[in-house]
Amino acid sequence: IMADPSPAVNLPEVEYLELTNMSGRRLLLQGLILADTRDETTLSTGILEPDERVILTKTTAVSSFAKYGYTIGVANWPTLNNFGDVVSIFDPDHGLIHNVSYTNDWYDNMEKEEGGWSLELIDVHNFCGGDEVWSASINNSGGTPGKINSTVSSIPDLSIPVIEEAYAYRPDSILIRFSEALSNQLPFISLTPGYVQHARFSSPDHREVLLNVELLESRTRYLLSLESIIDCAGNINERAEIELFLPEDALPGDVIISEVLFNPVNDGVDFIEVYNVSAKHISLYNWQLRGDGQQVSLTGKKLLAPYSFKVFTEDPTILVDDYPKAIISNIYQQSIPTMVNLRGSLGLRDSEVLLMDSIHYDEDWHFPYLASIDGVSLERIDFALPGNISSNWASAPSTENYATPGYGKVKSSSTNGEKTLSVKPQVIVPNANGRDDFAIINLSLNSSGALATITIYNLQGQIIKVIANNLLVSGSTLFKWDGTDINGAIVPLGHYIIVAETISDSGSTEIVREKVVVATGY
Repeated sequence: IMADPSPAVNLPEVEYLELTNMSGRRLLLQGLILADTRDETTLSTGILEPDERVILTKTTAVSSFAKYGYTIGVANWPTLNNFGDVVSIFDPDHGLIHNVSYTNDWYDNMEKEEGGWSLELIDVHNFCGGDEVWSASINNSGGTPGKINSTVSSIPDLSIPVIEEAYAYRPDSILIRFSEALSNQLPFISLTPGYVQHARFSSPDHREVLLNVELLESRTRYLLSLESIIDCAGNINERAEIELFLPEDALPGDVIISEVLFNPVNDGVDFIEVYNVSAKHISLYNWQLRGDGQQVSLTGKKLLAPYSFKVFTEDPTILVDDYPKAIISNIYQQSIPTMVNLRGSLGLRDSEVLLMDSIHYDEDWHFPYLASIDGVSLERIDFALPGNISSNWASAPSTENYATPGYGKVKSSSTNGEKTLSVKPQVIVPNANGRDDFAIINLSLNSSGALATITIYNLQGQIIKVIANNLLVSGSTLFKWDGTDINGAIVPLGHYIIVAETISDSGSTEIVREKVVVATGY
């Protein structure tokens, strides 16, 4: 594909396509339809022998390509888009023979993106592999019209096609998107409950299938079952299933901003987390994130289940590396507005630009005694309260590595501020027999957060072990003591005191105590 011939390297400064006959048969080209996303034209002549190549170009440029090989002039040439297009070959009845949906990124070379270089298919036997099997020519002329491609190599397609997502965008319509292009053969598709009335490919690259179905109902779980899913290379997925729900319209407050990270550590990435506080399945497709003059639309048919989280970030891999507890299935690669470190604003709007939620965050909302707030997210405390109340936000606890992307319990600030400490069991026998070998210490903070230090003392007031030292915690946090001292040795039998000291964000200090007994088995 020579989509951008200017400035020319060492080839005619004209667009061209090269076709290869892979069928083993002598093929008639006359009557075939050549198309891009805007225009189409019909080939008026041509015979292509097995394994033969043909150059297609404008009728006025045939003489310029004659020295490179067999060339056919095409009247009403569909001008190719430099930055990306879908080029297709159809039979006379508009049955798809092959298409390529290329983008400027396929060159993988900024200099060659500027023009004069063709895109070459690396492996002609894996002709539906997308960007993995196409690259910029490495021939000094800028391309190889009429000759074997300069990038030729074997990149076999060994993976089976899988369902990426199924989305009910109307009560009578479901869109299924697959991981790769399918063959011309549709899978056998059934819907439970209900039935499929009609199915057809809805994208030129055969990665999407549109279903017309019996009318779907809200808050009903449907199961799509597919059999004999065959990709372009012939790999077969015998059976796949996916559940789906009909989305409902959201009202303001149904989806809220629940967590933000605007000052990542080192080379980390920002993220914005949202939470569905309703019992509805809500589509976030074409919703907007707005912040400090920037507006970004959410892409993909993202369906937010009731009482669930979704996280948007530019690089999920980096985010998960920084926060290993992150729920990967709830994290989406998505451009988001740039969030400045000191303070800023964020708004969440639906596809009709109706405001769902907004916050005006400030780094002063973080816990004041943190040594650094780099890499520390702000979490919303009470999902029922407005997002612009500073007391409704707190630094994520250190026990969660200072952020909880894609997970976390629904928090509530409707408490009296009391701190409680409990120990179960209160008598432990650390003999490794699997029964009462250790004590679980539960520190419950009914506040936005505090620094906690938990220490084990003997009855003489000597420190036996420090369980936690200035950890930022919130809500209910569990710790374990296995009856060992600071050196890892089992302590003598007897009574011990657990002391939890907390420092709140206001600077006030409180101490709570609880007893535990180390006994022997009998």
